[in-house]
Amino acid sequence: MRRQIKLIVKGVCFCIIAVLLFGLLNVTMRVSDTITVASVKGFYKEPENSLDVVVIGASEVYADYCATKAWEDYGYTSYSFSVSGAPGSLYKSMAREALSKQKPKAIVFEINGFLNKDTYYERTYQLHNWIDYIPDAANRQKTIEEAIDKDKRDDFKNMFAVNHNNWKDLSGCVRTCRTRLKMEFCGQSYMKGYACKACESDYEGKLKKKELHFTKKSRKYLIDLLNYCKEQKIENVLFARFPHQKEIANPEVLDEIGKLVEEYGYDFQNFENVKSELGIEKDDSYYNPEHMNISGSEKFTKYFGKYLVDHYDVVGNHSEEIKNSWDECAQKTRKAIKRYAKMGEKHHYRFVTEMDIQ
Repeated sequence: MRRQIKLIVKGVCFCIIAVLLFGLLNVTMRVSDTITVASVKGFYKEPENSLDVVVIGASEVYADYCATKAWEDYGYTSYSFSVSGAPGSLYKSMAREALSKQKPKAIVFEINGFLNKDTYYERTYQLHNWIDYIPDAANRQKTIEEAIDKDKRDDFKNMFAVNHNNWKDLSGCVRTCRTRLKMEFCGQSYMKGYACKACESDYEGKLKKKELHFTKKSRKYLIDLLNYCKEQKIENVLFARFPHQKEIANPEVLDEIGKLVEEYGYDFQNFENVKSELGIEKDDSYYNPEHMNISGSEKFTKYFGKYLVDHYDVVGNHSEEIKNSWDECAQKTRKAIKRYAKMGEKHHYRFVTEMDIQ
């Protein structure tokens, strides 16, 4: 009898260890966009109901808008809740997660995720960048059902099947793990989702005009998001197009989206129209044709922050503890950017991110 009990105990222990090792291996072998990991993991570190504004979207959000600068200039708290390459099919899920933690005075959606061909919705890597990091299993499952075709959903449920080949990209695994660990143990996000480069775009004079696409699928997802905002009784919602270096070949697409958004009682602003006013129409304000660099993002944040303050009364009444925390974050972000600027031109082609905070 004792021997049988020992065998059972050993078997149970073996199974527990095997499950733990399997889970650890599954997490360790994950490869994700590290800026997105920092943005998403950092968002859940924010104290509940401490954010006045949440800005949701793709890479334009983390590159073009600096929340700590907005805090210094205007005194409201905000976060760049962004996922690199996020299609419009994920925006509702991101908003749902944001509202599970925060009660912002305003939500901003940068609409690039709705302005591409339908193949944009099928890019597995970008979809995993968000879905894999939704902490609540029920919300994750809901997102899979909303954004993924039925015949492809297993790839988002059985993560080991997706990750097991990542041993071929060990450097990617290391980068992802390092970022995850940093965000787990630092206690908060200092840059509030911001990540940018200092280099200047060299495309001026060579750029073709960018053609935008607002397909039936994009319209469906945008209407679903608008209905969700109405159901949640969110009053202050701004849909925005952030500035890009490329000129737009068919600006009527933005007019179409603006009309649809306004039919639901929400605001739409095309900030492409203020590039000349802000002095961000040239190479020295972008690191590539789609994203502003540090200099451009500072100019745009100043303008955009004033717009939010003037139109939505977003400045909240925060405790001294929250204010002191934001002052510290702003100071650390400023120091990281200054330190980064002194590193030399060759370093300006990499991102300054949460990992640069000391």
